[in-house]
Order: sequence, then structure tokens, then C-alpha cells
Amino acid sequence: MSKVDRIIVLGAALCGIAMVVLSVWMLTRYPATADLTDGYRTPVLAFEFAQTPADLAFMTGDSDSAVRHRAAMAAGQQLDTAFPVAYAGLIVFLLLGQARRGRKLAWAGALIGLLIVPADWHENAVMAAVLNTLSAGEPVAPLLPTLWTATWLKWGAIAVALATLGLGALRERQRVNGGLALIAAILIAATAALGAPGWLAEGMMVGVSLSLLGLVVGVGVQSRGKRLDSALKD
Repeated sequence: MSKVDRIIVLGAALCGIAMVVLSVWMLTRYPATADLTDGYRTPVLAFEFAQTPADLAFMTGDSDSAVRHRAAMAAGQQLDTAFPVAYAGLIVFLLLGQARRGRKLAWAGALIGLLIVPADWHENAVMAAVLNTLSAGEPVAPLLPTLWTATWLKWGAIAVALATLGLGALRERQRVNGGLALIAAILIAATAALGAPGWLAEGMMVGVSLSLLGLVVGVGVQSRGKRLDSALKD
């Protein structure tokens, strides 16, 4: 294995570990439950896909519950600054590995994967503006179209990157990870097409999470296999 290939595997492994650690940490910061609308169970998802002020009722007003939810959401958003670097980095490194193995489409996928990070940061900035507006007791409706656009710029980039990664993985006979990545991309597309109903957005999040976890496991197996191959050659 060349030095570049080693760097790619190491980068993917480090990003994968960081993604898992940050995911667990973020679960302890974001609000875990709330009185949500339209089949949503996860407050941060309901926030991302909010289309009307009623969708944000759980964070609206001066009640103790609303104040706690806004504070918890802000705390989670602080960690979300690093999180896109981790999960997008994992996707990009894996696509670079495919590109190095002759999958030309993977170069385009890697470029789209890089765009996930600024798209996620932009979404975070809009979400912060919404939280500040809610805290000030001002009308939040004017910000919601901007939030919707920012959210789908991020999820759209994720869908394209995962679809590209999934196709490459299937061609390399990595059926589990390839299938999971493609299913996640399809779920994102379906959620967008149907206007993000809660039940589908929650299912989409499960699909994306399983895909990313599968990629982490795959990197671990690949890294172990490369080390074993190097030891046998020595």
C-alpha cells in the first residue's frame, strides 16, 4: 500500500472515530424529547425541517420548557461545528480511496462531499439566527424559508456524496456498505420530494446513521486487513 493510500485509510479512520465520539456527545447536549408535530420524535430534526412557526412551538415563548429546549439546542449546535468535518471527512476519504482505485466518478463525489461542510455550517448559522429570534420573542416566520433552503443544501450534498460512494462500493463488491449508502441517499431524496413528513425524516435519519456506522466498521476492517497484508509481505 502506497503512502497516499495509507494516509487515506488513516484519515477515514480518524474521521470515523471522531464522528462516533461527537455523535454520542451531541446526544447528551441536544434536547432528547419535546412535544413535536407531524410525527417527529427528534427535536433537532423537527427544528431543521420546520416550515411554520407551529413546528417550533416547543421552543417558543418564555416557559421553562421552551427556555430549556432553546438552551439545549444551542449547546448541541456548538458541537455541530466540528461534526460535519468528521462525517464529511469520512465520506470524502473513502471516495478518494475509490478514485485512487480507478473510479472516476468518485472524484466528483469527493468534491460534493467537501461542500457538505460549508453547507452544514451555513445551516447552523441560520439555526442560530432562528434561536436568537425565538429568544427575543420576535416573529420567526421570515427566517423559515432560509432555514429550509439551507437544510436541503446540506442534505442534498450528503445524498449525492453517499449515492456516489454507494455505487462505487457496489462495483467493488462491498454490497452491505454500498447498499446502505444508496438506501440512505434514496431516503433523503424521498424526504425532500414529500416535503419532509416527520415519519419519513426520522426514517431517513436512521438510514443515514446506519450507513455512516457501516462505513466506520468497513474502514476498521479495511485497516486491519491492510496491516495483516503488510505483515504477511514482510
